[in-house]
Amino acid sequence: MTFVLITSLCCVAIHVSFTWPSMIFTRIGDWMIDTFPLWLCKPVFACLPCMGGFWSLLIYTLMTNIDVTDAMFHAAFNVARPENGVIVSMFGVVGLNTLFSMFERLIESIENLESFNV
Repeated sequence: MTFVLITSLCCVAIHVSFTWPSMIFTRIGDWMIDTFPLWLCKPVFACLPCMGGFWSLLIYTLMTNIDVTDAMFHAAFNVARPENGVIVSMFGVVGLNTLFSMFERLIESIENLESFNV
């Protein structure tokens, strides 16, 4: 569960820093969207649910390749086989990112309603 939460919050941080106006990597994000196809930008920074699979797989691979104990990681998910750990974590990150994305859209809708009524 810890891996899912940390990976999801990393995705949110990357997404916000590349896509929100006046953030540190907004210009780079705009350039990447103009330069590269959208199907490539979405899993890297442009779409929170799409980012879940890419980043959880990348972080999982980095964790297992730098000798982080596999037993500790898999105990957090209560799974016996390593391939189940990455699958469970990917679904968890995608689900949590979807909730964050829905919350972000809800806030944008409320802001649009407020600006329309004023």
